[in-house]
Amino acid sequence: MNGKLILNEEAASELEHHFKSRDHSPKLVCEIGSEIMTKIGIPDGYFQKILAQIIGCALTMNNYDLLEQMMTMVPEHITWDILAYNLARAYGRQENRAQLLEFLLHWLFLLVKQENSLSALTSKIIWRILNF
Repeated sequence: MNGKLILNEEAASELEHHFKSRDHSPKLVCEIGSEIMTKIGIPDGYFQKILAQIIGCALTMNNYDLLEQMMTMVPEHITWDILAYNLARAYGRQENRAQLLEFLLHWLFLLVKQENSLSALTSKIIWRILNF
């Protein structure tokens, strides 16, 4: 895949129909998004990136219903560092220390795996910890 996501005509028209409606609540948007992602078969890498952003938004908005719904969609194997980070934040809010530590360690593992420079790695870690 060349980095561009192309929707088939049916999925694109369904998405357009839903967004033309008046209800743009985050929950509805996520429900529609997850339904469409399932129908068009979004590759796991894209899915994890989208899920990470939705979980981050739910945390920012303190929307625990949306957060709970999105947590049920988390894949077993996490490959996207921001998803691991946002899951750590979510489990921190739930005061689930075991899961918080598991996902923080996984986030650090993914960062170390992708960064070539120690200074870039350190900067990312410090920035994320300050914004946790």
